[in-house]
Amino acid sequence: MVVRVGRVVARVAVLAGAGLAVLLAGLPVAAPVWAHSRLLGTDPADGTTVTSVLPAVTLTFNEVVRADLSTVLVERAADHTGYGDGPAQVVDHELRQPVRPLRSGDYRVAWRAISVDGHPVQGEFRFTVALPPDREPAAATPDKVRTPVAGGGGPATWWWAAGAVVALVAVAAGLIRVRRRPVGTR
Repeated sequence: MVVRVGRVVARVAVLAGAGLAVLLAGLPVAAPVWAHSRLLGTDPADGTTVTSVLPAVTLTFNEVVRADLSTVLVERAADHTGYGDGPAQVVDHELRQPVRPLRSGDYRVAWRAISVDGHPVQGEFRFTVALPPDREPAAATPDKVRTPVAGGGGPATWWWAAGAVVALVAVAAGLIRVRRRPVGTR
């Protein structure tokens, strides 16, 4: 009986180790500190009033973020209409969202950025546009499609989940295999 239990424990340990190796294979290797992106500031700043034409909203981070997985939603607070003009762009540590001409009013910016290590960070801020009457743009047709900002994790989250599933399946398969074997071959 002791020999059988020892073999089962050894097999489970080997399978769990294999699952852990698969899990760790998906982790970023070049991240020496595992620090995540952090928002340092925005332009316009939270709670400020803009009195000139604003071509873009800019978010500055402590490190580079991924443009292909990051989103910035600029919407008029009164009617939740989006004013983004094309995809967000990343230059150095800045995530820049071009906007259609903003009329005077209150605006909300909801953002979600993905660090190069796959960790998502998100937040929101608000600002007001108060243009002089002679600088007020003509009423434009804003972008009515809202881009979702909140949601699940980035690529690193999926690697962890996939690795955990593989590890659990490997352990379960090992236990089933040991139980199904005839008594004389254990």
